[in-house]
Amino acid sequence: MKRLFLHKAGISPGVLRRQICAEMVDLLGIALEGVATRGKALSWNRSYPRMTAYRQALYRLRRDGLIARRDMRGGSPTMKLTSEGRRNVSSEIIPERFWNQRWDGCWYILMYDVPERERRYRDALNHFLTRLRMGCLQKSVFVSVRDIRPMFYDLDIAAAVAEYANLFEARTVFGQSDAAVVARAWDFDRLRKIQADYIEACQARLRRPFDAISFSAVLAGMRAELAEYRGAMRNDPLLPKLLCPANYLGPQVAAMFRRRMRRLAGKIVGWGM
Repeated sequence: MKRLFLHKAGISPGVLRRQICAEMVDLLGIALEGVATRGKALSWNRSYPRMTAYRQALYRLRRDGLIARRDMRGGSPTMKLTSEGRRNVSSEIIPERFWNQRWDGCWYILMYDVPERERRYRDALNHFLTRLRMGCLQKSVFVSVRDIRPMFYDLDIAAAVAEYANLFEARTVFGQSDAAVVARAWDFDRLRKIQADYIEACQARLRRPFDAISFSAVLAGMRAELAEYRGAMRNDPLLPKLLCPANYLGPQVAAMFRRRMRRLAGKIVGWGM
């Protein structure tokens, strides 16, 4: 039986939903096959019920931009990012949904030790966790303020990550305040410099007239704005407001981006497009 990831408050709702869904699909499949074959199909390999959870985990991870595979013949699991994973910008476009989240005070700490011979697996895992905006406390210790147990569950089913990693939940980090943990896990000084440069560049463009001569020129301008905005927000952890440093510029960056996009979109509306 697949082990559950427990904590004091009980089972993770996200993990429970995944397991119940997998079990319901298995039961429905068994019932339908049993009727169609008069019971002959009910004697399949015992490993089959795990395959539904496996396929569902693969689908969710692929949707998030990660291809993971567990070698059923005993070989090493594999993992790699997809192009969709690198292009995913939805969290940056509407950052308020992250800033406005309540934080329950829990730190989720993922620690892994992947052998050198599995370097590609280790690198893919590292990049995937970074893309999830997790903070890096040490070289192979990542931290999140959001519940990543469902993600860890999927990684374990699809890519056997539990062979290399452990996931811990903590309310405190000994000797450090929450603000100190944030400062250690995420480089907000570097992020502030990047975002301040973005705001300054946008302000300079706003002072210049934008007289586009064609629809394609405006579209190119919008694409350029999006690329610059993504660059300014790429390393932003999008933490709940409670944990953001006082000099954090994320909201100003988002507001400036929308102002620039409205200005460009106004050109298209003015043409009756």
